Amino acid sequence: MDALTAPPITEYALTEHALYEITGRNIPSDVVRNVLDRVPAEVVTAYRTSNIEKYRRATP
Repeated sequence: MDALTAPPITEYALTEHALYEITGRNIPSDVVRNVLDRVPAEVVTAYRTSNIEKYRRATP
């Protein structure tokens, strides 16, 4: 399945950190939901870090 025919994202979880940032930036929840329902899904931000171990999880 390629990006143009991928089904919309209907199940997702927002972490505590994401909720904190969304709330702090006054982003309505429907805006987040609309971004996730786009086909193809859209990457809205990316970060580069030299300290990747800080962000790695032991399990997915």
